Amino acid sequence: MATDWKFTDSTRRVVVRINDQGHEESCLVTVDHVQEWIKDGNAPGEPPPEAAPEPTMSERLEALEAHNEKLLSALEKAGVDVTDVKAEIVSL
Repeated sequence: MATDWKFTDSTRRVVVRINDQGHEESCLVTVDHVQEWIKDGNAPGEPPPEAAPEPTMSERLEALEAHNEKLLSALEKAGVDVTDVKAEIVSL
């Protein structure tokens, strides 16, 4: 049995469903058979939430730096001498 049509994204221009044969099919929402389905009182499902954008290289480096600071702090609290490690990080 085919699933109901669902929008693929927030543009609400393309719909997708699983057909009776178990295959995914998609088309523009303006296609006649989809419009007939809508006129019969059906409504396409909401699109999945938008994925968060990938972090920029600068954001990745900032996160890595914050992570490294936490690691160094934990090592210092444990009594480890991190002088050489800090010097090595600065030289990078």
